[in-house]
Amino acid sequence: MADLAEFLRKRPTQRRAQTTFDTLLDATAHLLDEIEFEELNTNRIADRAGYSIGTLYKYFPDKQALVRELALREIERGEHSFTTLIDAHDDSEAETLVRALVKAATGMFAGRATLRRRVIGVVGLDPRLHHQMEDVVERITDNLLQAVKVDRAAIQVERRFLILRAILLPIRNATMRAPHLLESPVFEDELVAAMKALLLPAEQ
Repeated sequence: MADLAEFLRKRPTQRRAQTTFDTLLDATAHLLDEIEFEELNTNRIADRAGYSIGTLYKYFPDKQALVRELALREIERGEHSFTTLIDAHDDSEAETLVRALVKAATGMFAGRATLRRRVIGVVGLDPRLHHQMEDVVERITDNLLQAVKVDRAAIQVERRFLILRAILLPIRNATMRAPHLLESPVFEDELVAAMKALLLPAEQ
């Protein structure tokens, strides 16, 4: 995460500072659920959070940095959610784990689709965040392959690349263009089938 340090004025090191930091992010998230990014400004964020504008500027140089940090927080939470599910896998059917991962992914996006759509629109192409996300996907893929006892060394590079991305990209696109799909059982079934086919092809 060191490569994202320039996004911020100051990272919190004490509990009180962390509370301030998180409250500013939460205020940004609530506002983006209500208004477009163009309407957002640091004064509105500080007012919603209950802090002075000077306090906000101790941590964030501008509203763009706040939204970037929101995206980073979502990446971290997503990794934690996926890792927890994988670590809890008990050697039952692989499809059980695959469906749990799909439900977790769609649930994260379906919960606040408007907010996520706006965050993606602002920072979706940021190269540093993209690099961070790619690292997370690689770690989760490694953990998943180990959990379902697939030989990571033997798997094709091309297939390995697609295992998680086969669900993450459609979910992202649905968030941006067709959020109703995130609530569709048929959409969920199709994502499960796609991921399972890549993770455990018929010939294995």
